Amino acid sequence: MTDATTVVHSYYFWIGIGLSLIASLSSATGLALQRLSHQRNNALPLEEQLPATRQWLNLFGIGLLFVECLFDLAAMGFAPAALLSCMSAMTLVFNMVLAPALCGEVVSRKDLSVNGIVMVGTIMAVWFGPHSTPSYNLQELQGFWASTGFTLYAIGLLLWMGVLLFVHTSLRKEDSAMFQNMDKTTRSQVLRFTYPALAGSIGGNTAIYAKASVELIKTTIAGNNQFIYFGTYVILALVVLCLSGQLYFLNSGLARYESLFVVPVYQVFWMSATILGALFFFQEIQHLSTSHVIFFVLGVTISVFGILLHSTRASPADKEVDSGAGDYVPAAEVTPVKEAMNVMNEYGTEHCGAPLVCGDVDDANSSQGSKKVPLLV
Repeated sequence: MTDATTVVHSYYFWIGIGLSLIASLSSATGLALQRLSHQRNNALPLEEQLPATRQWLNLFGIGLLFVECLFDLAAMGFAPAALLSCMSAMTLVFNMVLAPALCGEVVSRKDLSVNGIVMVGTIMAVWFGPHSTPSYNLQELQGFWASTGFTLYAIGLLLWMGVLLFVHTSLRKEDSAMFQNMDKTTRSQVLRFTYPALAGSIGGNTAIYAKASVELIKTTIAGNNQFIYFGTYVILALVVLCLSGQLYFLNSGLARYESLFVVPVYQVFWMSATILGALFFFQEIQHLSTSHVIFFVLGVTISVFGILLHSTRASPADKEVDSGAGDYVPAAEVTPVKEAMNVMNEYGTEHCGAPLVCGDVDDANSSQGSKKVPLLV
């Protein structure tokens, strides 16, 4: 590789990094606005509460997630997918700033330390990871798709998502025989976990197919039209399908649980699925030296460890939700209005709405009046 080519690749690489940072900021802002929208809606009188599709702040937040996707797509044309997935961890750093500012969620010293760990891992992964990405045509992508490594990875990922979806749907059923012996709190915690886990696992597929789409666009711009083939439209359809599932589970999770839990778990699975998909599909580390591979994997591991530390924090959403008749109502089946009525019946009107996450809360049973709800352990 000539010096001029190296300079061009380095230039493209930093463009990709910059676009990825903008995408992370858009993502964190969109998630925070969605959470804020749900909080404000749940604080309204029951007759004034609106569905998520009619909350303008929630829709604006979803719009920012689409903006994130556009910047992520653009970034994938300049940098490898495995590297950009590590950059997505910066969403946590932005989220740590925006969640307290917009939603009033409390950030502790532990959160600051954990975000420091995430940043160290991200910097290490970016420094030692792959820095260039070639262009591919549809025939080459089909060859990657049919490779043994990616086939085994795809089977494993589908089995994992199938288990998650089975657990998720079973927990939503009140009379599910599978989890009858599980206590209510554990059921709530497991269900809370499945939302971001499913969103992130599906999102990893979104990223891989989006990367493939960008490569086809690059090849078309270079003069080799790839949009005359049916396979190109199949890949584009997979992007839309996976993105829809990703946003559905992510938004559903944010509607019920605080973003400082949902976002970290989502990031872990999104990053892991994207990195593994990029490695098995695009084989992006095959040109790296052994030392660079080791430090890249170490950086990714540090980032994932830091993100997992985020998800160990306690959540107010762990409170059990019962119906007025005393029967357990699975969390995913409780609409914002039903949830508010259920919680009010059990805990009183001072706890109306979705799981409490921010703001001053009047405690009718306390002589101290207004107090701040502690969120972090």
